[in-house]
Amino acid sequence: MTSTPDSQLPTPQSVALYLVPWILCLLGGLWTVPVAAEPILSDRVVESSDVETLHEEALELLQQGNSLEAFQLWQQELELRQELGIIPEIQALSRVGAIAWSEGELVTLRQIMARLDQIQGDVEGTDQETLQELGVAYQQLRSPQSAVGVYQKLLDLAIEDSNEEQQNTLLGQIAQTHLNWFDYPQAVAGYEGVLSFAQEQEDFLTQIQAYQQLAYSYEQMEEWEGAIATRLNLINLYDRLGQVNSIPKEQIAIAKHYETLGNLKTSAQLYEQAYLIAFEQQHLAYAAEALQSLGILYNNQQKFPEALAVYRSLLGTQAQAYDAYGMMNTYERIAEIHSALDRLEQALAALERGLKLAQHLNVRTEYYTELIQGLMNNE
Repeated sequence: MTSTPDSQLPTPQSVALYLVPWILCLLGGLWTVPVAAEPILSDRVVESSDVETLHEEALELLQQGNSLEAFQLWQQELELRQELGIIPEIQALSRVGAIAWSEGELVTLRQIMARLDQIQGDVEGTDQETLQELGVAYQQLRSPQSAVGVYQKLLDLAIEDSNEEQQNTLLGQIAQTHLNWFDYPQAVAGYEGVLSFAQEQEDFLTQIQAYQQLAYSYEQMEEWEGAIATRLNLINLYDRLGQVNSIPKEQIAIAKHYETLGNLKTSAQLYEQAYLIAFEQQHLAYAAEALQSLGILYNNQQKFPEALAVYRSLLGTQAQAYDAYGMMNTYERIAEIHSALDRLEQALAALERGLKLAQHLNVRTEYYTELIQGLMNNE
């Protein structure tokens, strides 16, 4: 019989080590080999499908009117999103934050803002993708100052990198954010920066847009001189670019500002210039608008002969544009002037023309009939 080497025989110590776990299981009443417990969710790899399911369930609950449970699910989703990466988490914070804002969930909003601020504090200054997502998220949560702060960091990076396209975009984002939140002084400062950069780059489209937004911001602040100067610069740019069609609109706006300031002579001159350019370009809508405004200006000053001349020109412009409704209203304005001058026959003739147009359009026939009857009773 072949002998077995001692090294291949089990020793008493190894046998004991092998049997101990089994003996302990038997003593504890366990008749199966113990297995490792299934890891809890936070110990497993989180799949995007897990959190998408939570989001969909939360939306259903919200639609059913159960906002409390909906936001509890969203809270779970946001916690899980942290394991999927910083960008997906910020996007989820942005989405849930927008819902919380619309639903008036202030506690959730504060929590999300705190998390976004924490992320911004931790993010590397050169991580442009994360900063961009943070800017969008702050906008969704209606936190313009935080958004502008992020955009300013991105602008500094773009300047360091000499990325002119990115600089232009970010200057516009900063200015537009101020404008969207009615911070008009800051919007003016922002768009002046946009304009200056666009002028350096000879970017005429951006210059036009910046002038328009600057003028709008000045007008919202009722700073008419600033608005006038801005629109005059815009007219000069249109003239250089040969975009004559765009000039009458700006002249009409400037004329209205001068009218507000009491400079009626300059206002009248601008209305006339706007009409002439618009009519020459066959831009009949602006031509009619300029004449309507000029007619009102003269009428308010009781310059009735001038007003009548303007309204006659307006009738011709409206006829060329096939604007029967506009002609109907113009005849009424003419009738009012003749009535003020006690020219009842001419006023009656104008109203009758207005009535014919009203009958043609099937509008306001009773109104014009009553006006005519009232004039006839005064004769």
